[in-house]
Amino acid sequence: MDLNDVARRRRRIVVQGPLAPFADGLREDLAEQGFSPDTIVDHARRLADLSGWLVARGLATGELTREVVREFLRERRSAGVRAGVGERALTPLLTYLRRLGTVPPPAVTAAVEPVDVLIGEYQRYLEDERGLAAGTVRHYLRCARMFLTWLPGPLEGVLPRLSAGQVIDFVRDWNTRRRSTAVDTVTLPALRSLLRFLHVAGHVPVGLAGAVPAGRGRPRNLARPRAAGHEQVRAVLAACDRHSTVGRRDFAILLTAPRRRAMHR
Repeated sequence: MDLNDVARRRRRIVVQGPLAPFADGLREDLAEQGFSPDTIVDHARRLADLSGWLVARGLATGELTREVVREFLRERRSAGVRAGVGERALTPLLTYLRRLGTVPPPAVTAAVEPVDVLIGEYQRYLEDERGLAAGTVRHYLRCARMFLTWLPGPLEGVLPRLSAGQVIDFVRDWNTRRRSTAVDTVTLPALRSLLRFLHVAGHVPVGLAGAVPAGRGRPRNLARPRAAGHEQVRAVLAACDRHSTVGRRDFAILLTAPRRRAMHR
């Protein structure tokens, strides 16, 4: 795209409302940071959308708190917008406005535990990236906290070495403490979701969602792993650290599990 195209696109974006005075400054700020012309146009359009939304709700720039921003993004997702509907998409815009003192700074929070930080990241993933309903998010967060607090030792040391065997051990331990099939419809899908997030976010090096048992039918079936494809099997086996005692144990368990099930049929 040449400069004339960029200029034409820029002229088409009309910013109205309380954020209009900051449109040119935002473009210049992003250009100084090295953002591409196309990206600058995208951020200018988000500024226009946000400013128009504030007008429709009778809100001023000083009321643009994080909760208000999240409400704006939720409404965009509900309207079918797919691009730029996560909090990260508004970070350059909000950073610029906060630097000018136009919008409130992020709320200062007290020191929190690592598990709370991770739960917060997971909540934003469920709400912003997945767009799940509030009730589902609450269930998933509750199950995530159960699993993360069950793990031994600090999370920063445990998660990089998380193994398929530990995932299976958690499910078995949880099943022995419950006599309800509710774990089928809540805990296991929630655990798979958490493990997918941990892998995508870089907290766990290998995807372990495939290690979660299927949990179909009666509670006694929760210990049985789901049928997995070759790629899933290879990924789970690769997650076992065969240089450690625990890793070799997990590797052996996974290799012999099919034979043990066959013997008990």
